[in-house]
Amino acid sequence: HDNPSAGYLIRKHVDPTFVHSTNTGSYKSRQGILYRLAEAYLSYAESALEYSIAKGTYDADKTDIVKYIDKIRERAGIPQYAAGEKKLGIPTDPEEMRKLIRRERRVEMNCEGGLRWFDLRRWKEAEKVFETPISGMNTDGKTNTEYFKRTEIQKRVFLKKMYLWPIYQNYLDNNEKLVQNKYW
Repeated sequence: HDNPSAGYLIRKHVDPTFVHSTNTGSYKSRQGILYRLAEAYLSYAESALEYSIAKGTYDADKTDIVKYIDKIRERAGIPQYAAGEKKLGIPTDPEEMRKLIRRERRVEMNCEGGLRWFDLRRWKEAEKVFETPISGMNTDGKTNTEYFKRTEIQKRVFLKKMYLWPIYQNYLDNNEKLVQNKYW
């Protein structure tokens, strides 16, 4: 359970004083995270962007959109996007803003309960992303050179039908107007 197949141990949400190898340090009981404020900010930014694209008001709305991304970046102590000194600048193109928001979600929500999987399904990008196999360290290696050699760990499959779940057959039987989701 604490030896991941890719060779990378995830320390997110783990007390930094606890050392697994020696079982030393204090173990602090913490409440689990149900919903993070950062997720709310990123979800708002994403929905505001999509709404502004649909309405054609991106130029007027982009500062409001990036304000919520900057709240997360400010807490992390990294450069922000809003205009000003030592700022990264706001993307002028809505597609660039979409890429920015998706990258921020990927980084901020890393290793948090499968959120990335749901994001990829929502954006209809899962087929493209999952065609790349997962790679990591060669945990069977006997020397440092062998161990740190990049190795394919798992091939993944994502079919178009996986974007939507199937409707149970008994639901279809009970309602003749109900139609099975595509590809099922």
